[in-house]
Amino acid sequence: MLTCSEALLDICWEKLNTGFWKNVPLDYRFIFGFVSLFKAILLIKTNDALSNVLKACDLGLLMSPPFMNNILAKFASIVHQFKYSQEPFHLSTNTINFNEYEIVSVQREIKRIKCADIEEFEQEYFLPKIPVIIENSIDFWPAIDKNSNRKWTLDYLLETAAFRTVPVEIGSKYTDETWSQKLMTIGHFIEEYLINDKGIAYIAQHELFNQIEELARDFSLPDYCCLSRSNEECEVDINAWFGPKGTVSPLHYDPKDNLLTQVFGCKYIRLYPDTTPDEIIYPHECHLLHNTSQVDVENVDKRRFPLFEKAEYEECVLKKGEILFIPEKYWHFVKSLSPSFSISFWWQ
Repeated sequence: MLTCSEALLDICWEKLNTGFWKNVPLDYRFIFGFVSLFKAILLIKTNDALSNVLKACDLGLLMSPPFMNNILAKFASIVHQFKYSQEPFHLSTNTINFNEYEIVSVQREIKRIKCADIEEFEQEYFLPKIPVIIENSIDFWPAIDKNSNRKWTLDYLLETAAFRTVPVEIGSKYTDETWSQKLMTIGHFIEEYLINDKGIAYIAQHELFNQIEELARDFSLPDYCCLSRSNEECEVDINAWFGPKGTVSPLHYDPKDNLLTQVFGCKYIRLYPDTTPDEIIYPHECHLLHNTSQVDVENVDKRRFPLFEKAEYEECVLKKGEILFIPEKYWHFVKSLSPSFSISFWWQ
């Protein structure tokens, strides 16, 4: 039965990795998830290594939509909890100070406000599409609260998810020719790239909280996400951004409004209005990168992009416990100034 399940997974894997992801029939994704659960159960029954059980679960979670009340995530959580109780993951050292960060000059500071109510945020920032940093509005999150036993530290993340497999971007930014992706466990990622500083790697734009539900309990959806420009309800896309100092999201825009929240560490962020002309912002001509500028913000080639210096922008250093509202289609450049964990809430 295990051989049959692996053969079926191989067939689905080929279908899932042919063509564009958005064109993959949903049925193949569900089949992959169900068979991954079946394979994980078989591995348990045959006393296989729990690391293999968890990898089977995580591959299913990465490729399949949630099903049966996200049973695959719940199954993986139980297996991980048991494995960690038997084999705790120990870092070679844990001397990272998340309060230390690279100092950068900020001259065009984005406006800061204290925990605005919904109406104030809607009328003064959301509807007119004005970026703003909101302070003191998520201090109660267990992930941030200094008195919480669920505060996100490296030890807590390891206890919760050390042996879970996630996709990791290798390289400073996705526009580099050397950029690549690979699967690895969160424990390996932390040890190699945050502790031992073996280069730049990034758990970026990943739906981590559908995969690892325990982490989703440690924060809540900001109330501001209830607002809409169309008066229609929409789902909020919640993504994790976790990596060492030096990770970069090159200058680009997203089609949805974004509340970028900083759980720990600091990031430098620069914003350009959605009204910035193409002839100044220089977007890529190819369709896949049409929402990304060709300009390297940190090292502008003035010969190739002579008009870029005319573009108006605002900037900030986003710190722990702060939210940055990035309006839809605003161009933004992001660089981590220290090891950092951010959560983005995209909606429209």
